[in-house]
Amino acid sequence: MLSLMLFTSLAAAQTADADANADPDPPEPKLTYQVSASGSWISGNLRQVQLNANGTLRYTDGVFGNALYFNGYRIWTGFTPDAELTQIGDDVSVTDLPYYYIGEKVSIIGFAHYNHSQLHQIDNRWMGGAILGHSPFREKTREMHNGLGAFYERTSYPSDAFNRDVSQSGNVRAIARIGALSSGRCQRPKTRMTLNYMGWFHINPVEPEDFRGHLQATAAFHVIGPLSIRFNVNVTYNNVVVENVQTYDTQTVFGIQFDPPPDD
Repeated sequence: MLSLMLFTSLAAAQTADADANADPDPPEPKLTYQVSASGSWISGNLRQVQLNANGTLRYTDGVFGNALYFNGYRIWTGFTPDAELTQIGDDVSVTDLPYYYIGEKVSIIGFAHYNHSQLHQIDNRWMGGAILGHSPFREKTREMHNGLGAFYERTSYPSDAFNRDVSQSGNVRAIARIGALSSGRCQRPKTRMTLNYMGWFHINPVEPEDFRGHLQATAAFHVIGPLSIRFNVNVTYNNVVVENVQTYDTQTVFGIQFDPPPDD
């Protein structure tokens, strides 16, 4: 909760600063990226190895653009000091948001999502959809999309036993959903800070108890050259899960990332 409040306050500050110096021209063609990788190795009373990777790729030419978000991690643990390492976590999530402006602030946004999660007991989840979006601002240093849309998903699980009584076909669920999405970025050259976020909420209109949400947010503070200090938070909630699986996960990562230096 504290990280979300921090992210919101920083974004609001950027909005206030830019309103006085708004750029009336659409953003120049630009490819931006934020990519980071980290790992940990623990030995002794606990044996554990963890690898993490996450990032954001963005392109915009003023009318057309695309935002790609990815996050993944793998965990191995030895349950006793002498035990062999056992893989207990193998998770990857990729979301792609191509968009096209049909008006000054109105856009059509595509939605494509893939997820595999050993911890959430999801073999494969594929999602696609379309969103009618609105952009409160679209400038060189900041851009935001908010919208409502319709989606379709197909998810396969290793089990057909769920925590709720919902429609299914064995261990596969194919569902139409409706929902909301918000994504954006802002760059504060004076503080050399870059912010990115993407969040969505989807619900099954036929079975309203079947809903889920996801948030991926990043704050990067430029240090020197292509190096930045990065703070990343990922929050996922699924109200319908395989039995004996928690409905939510939160992952917070601190580290160093590589990205283009911010404009002064």
